[in-house]
Amino acid sequence: MTSQSHPLSTPANVRVVHHGAISLGQCARNALKAHFKKAIKHESGVLKDVDPEAIHQMRVGLRRLRSTMRTFSDLLELPKAIQESVVKKIAGVLGAVRDLDVLIDTLSDRYRPRLPKSERKCLDRFLKTLRSDRHQQFKKVKKLLKHRSYKDFKEGFEQWLEQPQCSGMGGFSVQAALPDVLLPPLSQVLLHPAWLAGDRFLNSPIELDSLNRWLKTEGEVLHGLRKQMKQMRYQAEEFAEFYGSEYQQQATEFKQIQELLGQLQDCWILDQALTKGVGDRWFRKLPTLAAELRQERVDLWRDWLPLRQKYLTGEFREHLRSLISHPV
Repeated sequence: MTSQSHPLSTPANVRVVHHGAISLGQCARNALKAHFKKAIKHESGVLKDVDPEAIHQMRVGLRRLRSTMRTFSDLLELPKAIQESVVKKIAGVLGAVRDLDVLIDTLSDRYRPRLPKSERKCLDRFLKTLRSDRHQQFKKVKKLLKHRSYKDFKEGFEQWLEQPQCSGMGGFSVQAALPDVLLPPLSQVLLHPAWLAGDRFLNSPIELDSLNRWLKTEGEVLHGLRKQMKQMRYQAEEFAEFYGSEYQQQATEFKQIQELLGQLQDCWILDQALTKGVGDRWFRKLPTLAAELRQERVDLWRDWLPLRQKYLTGEFREHLRSLISHPV
């Protein structure tokens, strides 16, 4: 049966479980408006291309916008010009530049000062290539932000915010429906295979070379969990006001896990970029850098192990479910 579309001001035929409470539809509109405004706010700074932080902040705004659209996908009635796929495309073009900015800054500011002179020369040639790639990618950003489809996206979103539409389920109160919104993504996180990956590296001492080879070739599963955890973190932060301090601390831990797994992924990305730009045996030309990356992976893995063990514990998993099931 197809749901009827209604304004987000709580349809008359939908029972609000807690009288006077904010509805799911209202919550969705408020969140979408906040993330949309944040993203658009940085548009002029992106086009000026003076401070790379502008691209980062606009991308973050779009990522959160997309996450919110996914969270409320069953109740939002969005026109074609502002679908999640449109947001994904815009964020993806910005992301290509942002990823290069991070790579360039990491190599030039973090690693380069610690390298011997011979390795710096090799790295500088690679950095020159990366900056050229970045210049080409930024042309795509300017083209996109001046394209008619982007203008349609902005205008369409402004119009939707003025007269938002959602299905009947948007009338349920947030407090009544929150567990049903948050428990499915929590289940996806808790059932992700990454929690069980790399069992052979649990014993101490860790076989450094074997761990590094595994992280380079099979560690992609951890990246999958990172993406799931990022979605969970965004959703947890979105609804923090409806829970107590313990829940907010848990949202902070979700962020910490996402960032730790992100650092492991950054090591993989850096290795792939060096392989492509310097050659398959880049580690022979940059042995000092290679050694630092190997040690960094091992240190991050050691930080990951206690968190991994915690989230595999039945008692903690049940506590998470209970925490989410009881909004304040």
